[in-house]
Amino acid sequence: MYINSTNNTKLGAWFVASEQHYRALPFPSPVIDISTALTERPTVLFLHGRAGHRAWPGRVRLYGALSARLHVNVLAIDYRGFGDSSGAPTLQGVADDARAAWDGLIALGAAPADVLIVGTSLGCSIASLLAADLGAHAIRPRGLVLLSPFASAQTVMYEFYLFGFLPLLKPLVRVPALTRFISKRLMHRFDTVALVPKLLPSVLIVHAENDRHVLPAHSDVLFNAFIEPLFPLPLASGAGQQAAARSEIVTALDIPGLGTLEEAQHQDRRLALLKTRRGGHGIGSVEGVQDVIGRMFGLIQ
Repeated sequence: MYINSTNNTKLGAWFVASEQHYRALPFPSPVIDISTALTERPTVLFLHGRAGHRAWPGRVRLYGALSARLHVNVLAIDYRGFGDSSGAPTLQGVADDARAAWDGLIALGAAPADVLIVGTSLGCSIASLLAADLGAHAIRPRGLVLLSPFASAQTVMYEFYLFGFLPLLKPLVRVPALTRFISKRLMHRFDTVALVPKLLPSVLIVHAENDRHVLPAHSDVLFNAFIEPLFPLPLASGAGQQAAARSEIVTALDIPGLGTLEEAQHQDRRLALLKTRRGGHGIGSVEGVQDVIGRMFGLIQ
């Protein structure tokens, strides 16, 4: 299927019906009625990372796993310039593409509260741009899941590891003038942490401790940005006071064989950080992660 976006851009997209919906169809299966599938089960709007396209084998396996394990539909798109989508990517362009995918789901009958936005790596920034745009129009999705996010493109640029061990630009941090020069010339400024105050839904951040592409500290920065407004003490307070205040706000649960889930409640929002021991940069494929997503957003019991 194709979705129309801004600037006459056509986006390649796949709609994967929930396994529950698919198994209820007669055999041989007719063409899936997307509108019916959307009204029967919640839907994941999946926004991939900077490399490849929606047909990458690992991503295809993830769509199937989400459909089967969480009983959700999945809409996966390629941004402009990716896969079989037309155009060339820009910051505004890919943000428009995410919004076009959202609008397409709503036009076909999905309720905003039934759409879970899931981004991975660079897709986390695009997912956050979409959630912020929706928030500006008082639209609240079911939730926002950020898999292996980075706090900002500028930060990750200096930490990106070639083949998992060789830092490419990190030495430039020692030369402030060069750092500023390169930073000013970043074509796309994906600054997720700056969007935090604009994000309205419940948020789950997931990162593996052994992610060798984006350091897990990025997720710590993002989670702290979400919970910082909940602290009763000013930032100037001592470290001990801050730690004590954090323990009153954030609960920590050790999940055997998976990792640690930290969670805070703010009014009707849940803010959570899942740090897994393993999983690398493809953390979404870990079954335990899928289970946490399902339980947090009411997809499974």
